[in-house]
Amino acid sequence: MNPLDLDLHQALRDAAYLEMVCRECIDHKVPTLTHYHESDFNEMVPQYGHAIAHAVEFLSFHSKGVSPLLHGEAVAIGMCVTAEVGKIMGVCDQKTVDEHYEYIQRAGLPIYIPDGIGIEAIQKKLCYDKHYVKKPTMGLLAEVGHMHCNRDGSYSVEVDNEVINQALCDHMERRNNHVAAADFTDLYTVEAANMNRQTGTGALKTTFPSGNSLTESESSSDNNPDSSSAGSDSDDGSPDLGGQDTWDPMTATKFGVVGGNNCYCNPWECSC
Repeated sequence: MNPLDLDLHQALRDAAYLEMVCRECIDHKVPTLTHYHESDFNEMVPQYGHAIAHAVEFLSFHSKGVSPLLHGEAVAIGMCVTAEVGKIMGVCDQKTVDEHYEYIQRAGLPIYIPDGIGIEAIQKKLCYDKHYVKKPTMGLLAEVGHMHCNRDGSYSVEVDNEVINQALCDHMERRNNHVAAADFTDLYTVEAANMNRQTGTGALKTTFPSGNSLTESESSSDNNPDSSSAGSDSDDGSPDLGGQDTWDPMTATKFGVVGGNNCYCNPWECSC
C-alpha cells in the first residue's frame, strides 16, 4: 500500500509496481482454480463481497441520481458491507471491519453504497445472486487474509435477511457519519486533476446530470435546442460536453461524450 499512499497517480504508472501486484494476485488466484472442486473455499475466496456487490452494481445502473459503478468498485463496496455482516455474526471483530474500509479507501476505491440506493432494493436483488438458495450465502473473513471456516469444514455461510439488513444499516450509518466522504478522492479524480495540471486548466470541468443513464441523457438532449453543440470542440480544444459530466468523483466511474456515436473515450484525448 505504501506506493499508493505516497503517490497514487505515479504508482498506477509504475510498471514494476503493477507487475508485482499482478503477480501477487495470480499467486493467490491460481491455487483456487487448480483445486476448485476440493472445497467451497475455492469458490468463496474469489467471490468474497460479490453477493452484495452484484445487487449494488445492478442498482447503480437503475437508480435515478446514482452514477453506474464499475464491477470492481461494487466489489470494493460489497467487501465492506460483508465485513459488517461478519462482525454482526461474531465471525470477526471491529478492527477487521475498520481495516476493510481503510485499506480499500487507501487503494483509491469507493467504500460506501451510493446515497440513492436503498436497503429494501438491495435485499430484493440479493435473491438473484448465484449462491442464494433460501437465504443469502457468502464467505466471511475471520480477519484480513483469513477466511472463516465452519465446524463442518465448509466456508459458505447462510445469512439471515435480518443480519443483512442490520449490516446495511450499520454501513450506511458509517457513511453518513463519515465527514471525509464528501472529500473522497478516487482514481479517476486523480487522473482528471493530473490532466488539468498538464493542460493548465482549472478545476474539474463538469457535474454529472441528475439522471444516470446515457439513454436518459440523450433523450433529454433531444428536447434541448442547444443540444446540437454537444460533442463539438470548445475554445481550449477539449470536447464541448454540453454540460454533461465525464467524471464522477464519488464512484470513480468514467463516462465518455454523450453524442450520436456514444463515444466512451477520455474526453480530453478522444479523436473519435
